Amino acid sequence: MTRGSRVRFALLSAGAALVAGVLGTLLVSARLEKRTEQAPTSEASKLLDEVVARLSAAHDIPRDSLYLWAARALVENSGDPYAQLMDPEEYQDFAASTGGAFGGIGSSVDLREGFPTLVEPVAGSPAERAGLQRGDQIVEIDGQSTDGWSIDEVVDALRGPVGESVTLRIRRDGVALPQPFEVVRASVSVPSVIHAYRTEEGIGVIQLSSFGHRAAFEFEAALSHLESEGDLEGLVLDLRGNPGGLLEEALAVADLFLPTGEVLTISTGVGGGVNSEYRARDEEDNAALPIAVLVDGHTASAAEVLAGALQDHDRAVVVGEPTFGKGSVQSIFSLPGGYRLKVTTARWYTPEGRGLDRFHGAFGGTVIETGDRAPSLSLDTGAQADGSGGIQPDVEVADSVVAVRKRAAAQLKNEESGKPFRDLIFAYARRLARDSSLTAGAPPPRDAIDALIAEARRSDLLRVTPNLPVLREYLSFELGYQTAQLRGGSALARRFSDAHDMQVRTAIELIRASSSSRERLNIASAGGG
Repeated sequence: MTRGSRVRFALLSAGAALVAGVLGTLLVSARLEKRTEQAPTSEASKLLDEVVARLSAAHDIPRDSLYLWAARALVENSGDPYAQLMDPEEYQDFAASTGGAFGGIGSSVDLREGFPTLVEPVAGSPAERAGLQRGDQIVEIDGQSTDGWSIDEVVDALRGPVGESVTLRIRRDGVALPQPFEVVRASVSVPSVIHAYRTEEGIGVIQLSSFGHRAAFEFEAALSHLESEGDLEGLVLDLRGNPGGLLEEALAVADLFLPTGEVLTISTGVGGGVNSEYRARDEEDNAALPIAVLVDGHTASAAEVLAGALQDHDRAVVVGEPTFGKGSVQSIFSLPGGYRLKVTTARWYTPEGRGLDRFHGAFGGTVIETGDRAPSLSLDTGAQADGSGGIQPDVEVADSVVAVRKRAAAQLKNEESGKPFRDLIFAYARRLARDSSLTAGAPPPRDAIDALIAEARRSDLLRVTPNLPVLREYLSFELGYQTAQLRGGSALARRFSDAHDMQVRTAIELIRASSSSRERLNIASAGGG
């Protein structure tokens, strides 16, 4: 039956991406609330009251402050790495991030040449309605210069109540002086599907960046759109960088590819709680569609549950790097004064029973060890899968883009050269984006790369004897990527990036080289395609 085988979206709250820990928030909350209500007053609680009273009297500290400090210390020293006591403001930010909507202008931003720069205004967003364009640099927000601001500072300034306006002074390529733009903030929904396209080989690529409250709907809509353009030869499901989110959304995506009744995930309560199984409920509509799942060290929580379900059932080959390893469930309880307590109440396992958590610790006196089964598990295919926490890919492939960037960084004179070198690349990308004779999405011409290297040398940014082949390889990618982003937005930039991404290329080749899920897994076990 089974086998156990990069740019901030700057209008989010400070904890922008969907929080991986909010899985099954109501799973055991009623039981814990009841236990809390029945807890008798103990000598220890009297001791705490006495300590608070004497400290308050001795140092003229308000008792409320001391109790709050004590409560936070209890949470911090509980042994639960995901426990958090949130005041009303912190909870508001948390709820905004997990709800997937907030008051903002609706554009992703990055820091370029020392200023926040619009990467991709969302279609129909306040930013687009106000006339803002990708590549626009925000030099002022409500009269304050943004020179040297961090992304977090930009986020805080752009966010605000829905309906209120924010005035931006924008520097635009080809316009002599910065111009003012008034943008009225609106409720901006953060999409879970951020990229979906069809490759030349007829393989669909869909990236799920998180599991918000519409993730499964967005995914199914994206898949249907790709299928409407012609039969798909396969699907690459990109879960890299996905921190998790709402469990039911991840299970709904798994349900699209697994037969009714198959186990999707198993949960166990911390401290001896009831075990629960979650099974596929809908008919499998995509039984013949070959699937490869991409994961990395930032794939966590609900994303690991999805990857594990498809892997354990021989439904997909998993490509990339070992995942983060977060398989615990956090429940949120209401407390007096508008406070909320987030605490670990259960753990998730794959259908084969592999524990996802890598954390070693103790909750409520129960020691939690990483992985509950032997490190090596036997699969239906006869292959082996690691049971030591997280999801181990069937084919491990390093991030080739990161590797290229690291090699290039070693060619710079020093760490201080990094920012001006990146700014120089962006300046050249602007020039190439204006050149209509160049094909959109094509690699940058060799003479542009050599000119950039020569200017970097004149600016004393490079080592005395840099490795030119390494620099050219890096600039061919980075300059091409940024030019594609300026010319065609994130969709064109993603296609350009994927053409140079070994994890994506490996997934595509595995799909093309085999006719069945079992065959793909056999190829993976033999060392890849």
